Amino acid sequence: MTEINESSDRLDRSERLMEQQIINTADLTQQIKEISVQIKAQATFHDRFEQSLSATKQLIESNAKAIAASSTSIEDERKAIKELRRTIRESRLDNLDRHREHQRSNALYDSLEDLHEDIKEIGRKIGRQNPPA
Repeated sequence: MTEINESSDRLDRSERLMEQQIINTADLTQQIKEISVQIKAQATFHDRFEQSLSATKQLIESNAKAIAASSTSIEDERKAIKELRRTIRESRLDNLDRHREHQRSNALYDSLEDLHEDIKEIGRKIGRQNPPA
């Protein structure tokens, strides 16, 4: 009779562990879906960042050509250089903002990697608690 009780207790514990595993798996699946959406947003951000960098480069090249094509008078060249410097400052500020956003995106990616490691560890723990029969 004791063996039946022990066997019943083990079965109950196994059922509770399986129920908890199902709950944990559902929670992790939801977290993965949420992070997947965030990663897609990050990819979109990176694409826009690259486009912005390209546009900035074209703007700087255009300003450089405008300076070269402008009149040779010193005053005109000084004005063009001031405008180019202003454009470069604005571009740098924009790029600094984008860089900060990129760093935030990298932190999100790091969080995803940490979550992935946590999921693998939970799987290993569950595997140790419920070895194959």
